[in-house]
Amino acid sequence: MSSSSTSSPSISVYAEPIDNHPRCPCVLVLDTSGSMRDKPIAELNQGLVTFQRELVDDELAKKRVEVAIVTFDSQAKCVQDFTRANRFQAPTLGVKGHTVMGAGLSLALQTLKKREAALRTNEQAYYRPWMFLITDGRPEGEPSDAMDQVVAEIGSLVKQERLLFHAIGVQGADMALLQRIAPGCAHKLKELAFSDLFKFISASIVGYVSRPPSVHVPPVLVHDENDSDAPWESSQ
Repeated sequence: MSSSSTSSPSISVYAEPIDNHPRCPCVLVLDTSGSMRDKPIAELNQGLVTFQRELVDDELAKKRVEVAIVTFDSQAKCVQDFTRANRFQAPTLGVKGHTVMGAGLSLALQTLKKREAALRTNEQAYYRPWMFLITDGRPEGEPSDAMDQVVAEIGSLVKQERLLFHAIGVQGADMALLQRIAPGCAHKLKELAFSDLFKFISASIVGYVSRPPSVHVPPVLVHDENDSDAPWESSQ
């Protein structure tokens, strides 16, 4: 297979008046390759609408949570730069091509670094950022070592308590790879339960931002992976 080029990141600096609300950056890194066509992408799009609604329904979350979306297929693209939840509009995503997962994760990290730099420049307090990778496959259409550097960088940021990273595998995902990227934080989605997944994610973030920013507060998803109400398959 021929290698597809990755689009050059065009990342604007999101800015608005400084206020007393600490910010919680959340990056969604979404697989929009050809294997997500038909029902999977339709359910994912509906899940994003659910995510938007759940965040806006919480008074603190809509002021504190910032959402960015990076997609990857034959290209990596920032389709939504960071915006506060009260201004976030769920996009309607399409599918095409291969799965340049390494490029998608790399662009997501670049986008996050830009936002963190802007927050620090403005002396704006912020929570440890969240990043969610959602994919139904494995890297394809990019150099075989494209994942190595980005996996190492993610691991380093998580170890330094500078990033919360979760990987969600849809049907067909390489779960062994996702476990390598996100040890202990990789989950296999039940069927195509994207709306349940985004309710779960938003509930976790809402609980997180209801407290002062602190690395001493355990920033975890609201339920254990073996909870029967969780949107992913039990490991048992």
